Amino acid sequence: TATVSYYGGDSAQSGAITHNQTTWVETSVTGPGILRFYWKVSSEANFDFLQFSINGFEQTKISGTTNWHEKIYSIPEGSHTLRWEYTKDGSYSSGSDAGWLDKVEFIKTTTILSEAFEQWPPTGWNIKNNGGSCVWESSATLGYIYLTGGTGNAAVADSDACGSSMNTELRTFSLNLSNTTMAFLEFKSDFWSYSNYDDGYVEISKDGGNSWTVLLHYDGQDYPGPRTEIIDLTPYVGSSNTFIRFRYVAPGWHWWWAIDDVIVKVDSSITATTKLLQPNGGQKWKAGYKYKINWEGPIDAYKFNLKYSTNNKASWNNIATVLSNDRCNNDGAKLTCSYVWTIPAQDGRKTQNFVRVEAIDSSNHTMGTDDSDKAFVIEVLRVVSPNGGETLQVGSTYTIKWETYALTKPVNKAILQYSTNGGISWTNITTLTGNPGSYNWIVPNTLSTKGKVRVILKDNLGATIATDASDRVFKIQ
Repeated sequence: TATVSYYGGDSAQSGAITHNQTTWVETSVTGPGILRFYWKVSSEANFDFLQFSINGFEQTKISGTTNWHEKIYSIPEGSHTLRWEYTKDGSYSSGSDAGWLDKVEFIKTTTILSEAFEQWPPTGWNIKNNGGSCVWESSATLGYIYLTGGTGNAAVADSDACGSSMNTELRTFSLNLSNTTMAFLEFKSDFWSYSNYDDGYVEISKDGGNSWTVLLHYDGQDYPGPRTEIIDLTPYVGSSNTFIRFRYVAPGWHWWWAIDDVIVKVDSSITATTKLLQPNGGQKWKAGYKYKINWEGPIDAYKFNLKYSTNNKASWNNIATVLSNDRCNNDGAKLTCSYVWTIPAQDGRKTQNFVRVEAIDSSNHTMGTDDSDKAFVIEVLRVVSPNGGETLQVGSTYTIKWETYALTKPVNKAILQYSTNGGISWTNITTLTGNPGSYNWIVPNTLSTKGKVRVILKDNLGATIATDASDRVFKIQ
């Protein structure tokens, strides 16, 4: 109909029906994605309904006189049937006796953040105390069950368990929203306020945490779970240094706020054009050595910025800017690119490393970005032998060998140790001046099936700069 609409032009109006009848419209979509639509109804209140369902399961319904308003739903992977239906009971009619639907959108999405809080603290997140007695913590630590609707552990700011006031925030790691046109935040929640005193804020920053905008405010009322919140972040896209925080304020010994399953999704039609292939997680690379970074990008990309992080994406360092006509092959559908990276010297073994590739067009606009799916390791020291599976004879001479890679500090001495209980405790073998890389060890008269050797490197101030042990156990017999 053109007479009633939200977005201008036409809207879909329910068909003409009488008592005990139903009229409906449905469609199918393939997830994952975000569904949003506007609807309204004018009907006999509490008897005639406009209802929305997914795969036959009712999600919500409205009745009476309800004006245009938006609904947003997260659609999981797979095929799903969406249905809107207007249903009448056995008697009476009221209002216009109809429901309307307008501006239905389904956006295919890619997840760039997913946190279920099964480990604490959550990797890369920051917890801050803004002046209270306690901070956000894991529900596993408190030992209570919170009705967020999630499974397993949750993140909780619990003034009741604290026994005092709280002003604390839980902040995500930096999110890159520079290459997308749409973004959405989804989380499960359980919020209780004592006598209308407590507040919960969901806030976003586009400038690295210097200034914040409120997305959602639990304003002193109870918002009990299980509850799922979906917030449209589209007005805030465009920054490569975006943070989201959950801030809880209780001025006294009050109640709590629990959250779970925090997810940020972006428009997959944008992000899918740039894909990092290697390193994509699980590699063990040596500092100072050369390795290939491989990726794919859009054919109209002018250049690519390569970056790396050694602190789980908390900050990024530049690797190189690569021109697409220098390092890429064009197959007509995409660019396939590579760059040989010499890993810089490190001040110790790094386990939370990621590489990021950013596709840039000729106007210097970001076209797409992608990070390593999982962390990779940068090694600075490796015990070569014995490294597991060997049999060493008591009283014999065995050469302990180790390799040292690029370190930011010179090695002053190397401490060698051995264990006969798989690394539970260690006994000194010797301390060597410098870092010779090998030592002839007289195998002690201590029989064991769980032998290990450890090398510890120290600087001239006695600080440990690297350590490594045998990967697996060896025998002494």
